[in-house]
Amino acid sequence: MNKDGRLRNGFVWLLIMAATGLLLFNTLPAMRSSGPRTDVTNISNVATLVKQGLVKQINLSEDTLIVERTDNDVQMLVHVSRNTSLRTCAIS
Repeated sequence: MNKDGRLRNGFVWLLIMAATGLLLFNTLPAMRSSGPRTDVTNISNVATLVKQGLVKQINLSEDTLIVERTDNDVQMLVHVSRNTSLRTCAIS
């Protein structure tokens, strides 16, 4: 095998290894995320969870509510428009 053949084989192996690494990185999300899982929901679902006593904490960050549950490691996000008051959301 000449020098060009070795170089070509090395390049092919490099591509195979890079593709394998990329595949593992994309298919195993637990390897790259160690924080809580997040779900997007609406305010009525949050109200139901509050009534059931399953909400540990609610934080307001600009126009997003971040809800932490007591029964699992899931953060729920609720997007509200800037013109909507939370009192209006709670009544409806």
